[in-house]
This record gives sequence, C-alpha cells and structure tokens, in this order.
Amino acid sequence: MVEEKQEETPEVLEVEESTVEKVEGESISLKNTMAQIVEGGEVHVTNSAAGTVNADSVTCTQGALGSVTSNSLILNESAALVARTEQAQISQSKLAVMAANAAVSDDLDVGLLASRKVDANQIKTGILLARNVEGPVEAGIDTQEAVIYGVLTGVVAGLILTASRLLFGGKRKES
Repeated sequence: MVEEKQEETPEVLEVEESTVEKVEGESISLKNTMAQIVEGGEVHVTNSAAGTVNADSVTCTQGALGSVTSNSLILNESAALVARTEQAQISQSKLAVMAANAAVSDDLDVGLLASRKVDANQIKTGILLARNVEGPVEAGIDTQEAVIYGVLTGVVAGLILTASRLLFGGKRKES
C-alpha cells in the first residue's frame, strides 16, 4: 500500500481594515490595517502600517513600516524607518536607514544606505556606504568622504583632549 503525500499550501491570513497588536502566519496580507508586530514567511502590506516586521519576504505598496528584517524586501511608494535585508527592490520610496546585501532602486530617498551592491536609476542619500554602485547617486557623504570625516573627527577630538589635559591636567586637588 502506497501512501500519497499531499502538499499543504499555506493558508493566507488576510487582515483588513482593523488595528491589531500581533499577526503571525506563513502568508500574511494586510490591507488598510495598523499592526504593531508582524511575523511570517511572506508578508504583503497594502495601504497599511506596521511597527515591526520580521519575515522571509516583505512586499509593501503605499504603506509605512517601522523596522523591517527580511531576506527579500520590495517597497513601492512606501516609507520605512529601518530596513535590514539581503535583497531590496525599491521604487519611489523613502527610508531613514537601510542595510542590504544588494539593492535595486528606481527612485529612493534614504538617510543612510549601506549595501555591498547598489544598482539604481536614482538614489538620494545622506550617507552612502557601498562597495559597488551602478547608476546616478546623489550622496551627501560617500564611502571615501565618510572615512575622511571619521579620521578628521578623531584628530580634532584628540587635539581637544590633549589641549584640555595640558591646560587643566596639572591642577589636581590632593586630599
């Protein structure tokens, strides 16, 4: 007698037009919803907001995310505070901080972008730390400037500390 194994397809947990504290599931769809914590395998966020998202794959369309940790992140006309992902595909979105192994972008505004590879049509960033960049990027501080800025800040701080020791170091009260 041979037993047939049926593959179970994960059921999609759909949350619409509500406010929830925590959502967990293998496949989650949020529509017009506010959620504090979302944990799952595949998460789709549409016209919604989520505080913390931990998932294998996150797709966000016209939404807002606080903190995202994922293997794959797709943002379309969305915003996120902090994103940490392996692969990011960003289109017309804004992020405060993003760390990715590889980032592909159509139109991205980001405060700090750290990635091994960036392929972009247009990126505007305050600080860019990347090994390989393809495409036009407007950066306030790029990788070389960040190193120079760090070295200069260290030298100035060292000079200030040395000067303060020379000026005020000899005046100690003895008990």
